[in-house]
This record gives sequence, structure tokens and C-alpha cells, in this order.
Amino acid sequence: ASEIRDEIIRSTFLDMFGDLNINPKGWKSVLLNDLVDKLGDGIHGTPVYDENGDYFFINGTNLRDKKIKILENTKRVNELEYLKHKKELNASTMFVSINGTVGNIAYYNGEPVMLGKSVCYFNVKESEVSKTYLYYLIKSNYFANYARGNSTGSTIRNLSLKAMRNFPIPLPPINIQNEFEILIQSISEMGINLSMQNAELLSKSITQSLIG
Repeated sequence: ASEIRDEIIRSTFLDMFGDLNINPKGWKSVLLNDLVDKLGDGIHGTPVYDENGDYFFINGTNLRDKKIKILENTKRVNELEYLKHKKELNASTMFVSINGTVGNIAYYNGEPVMLGKSVCYFNVKESEVSKTYLYYLIKSNYFANYARGNSTGSTIRNLSLKAMRNFPIPLPPINIQNEFEILIQSISEMGINLSMQNAELLSKSITQSLIG
């Protein structure tokens, strides 16, 4: 069911916004840097670990499906170390991995975390761009193509903060982005209640929307 749901979401994104690689609907383009209040990354060295610490030291591999996942091998730091390297994170913060695996995404929900260098964070101006629209934009091949063309390193890929700041975002009017957000919410709430009949109907309508 989750595969069907992802397919519906992809199709909905395409229907509403078009293939952003060619931008058929002619949305104006705005740099990510102009849609966020702050954009940075985590520390570039190794922090002082403390296995009894209350804060988790996360990197790009901890960003999974909109959430921060604490893994078995995730190291900890204490409050002193955390405060030394604290970033200004808030309810509008999004994270994207920019080193190694590029393009993992998560929202910040107040978790006790300290960021490593492979985590890029930015605080979204939500009156101008919807976090949901940004999330699916970064998940799409539009961002993948940009990252491929702008990353350095042959063995470990790295997307610089400058490249993140200069990421051009086709920007539909906020009311259309908000409509998309409401649609995604209802698609997500359908969850696993998709019967086979629904699945067939939906995949037919998806195919039609992709062809026509």
C-alpha cells in the first residue's frame, strides 16, 4: 500500500506542478537561500562523545522518511558539548543530507540532537513556501539532477552549502502549495485502507495523468 501511496503522491505532484526539469507551467524560480531564514551544516570535526549524554550526534544517515531516526550506532554527547555547537533550530527547520548519500530529508520536531557536517539545516519561511512542497521537490528527480550536476567528490559525494543556497526552486503560488499539502494529508490518511479495487482505479488514473 505504501508503494501505491508514493505513486499517487508522485502523480499528484506531477499533475499540480508539472515536470519541474522543464517547468511547463512557467513557475518563477527562487533560490532556496531566499526562502529560508538560516542555512548551515553541523560540525566538521569530531565532538567529544559521552555514552551517558542526553543528546544524539546525527549525520545524513539518520534522516529517514521525514524523521530523525536514532540508530544503534548513533553516538551521544553531553549538554556542555551540545551547547558549544548548538544551532538555531525551530519548528520550521528541515534537514537534508549533503555528504555521502545526498538527499535524505527530515523535519525537526524538537529532538535532542547535535548535527554533523553531512546534515544541512535550514529554517523555512513558511509564509512563502510550504515544507511539504519543499520535501517532495527535494525527493524528486529535479533535486537529484541538480545534486548530480553540482556535487564534488568521486567516491564520497558532497553538495556544498553554496550549492544548497543556490538551488533554484520553481515557486508556485502559496495557495496552490497549500492545496497540495491538504491533498497529501488525505492521501497519507488513506494509509493501508487502499482496497485492491481502489488500487486498480488509482493506478489507472495515475497512468492516464502521466500519459495525458
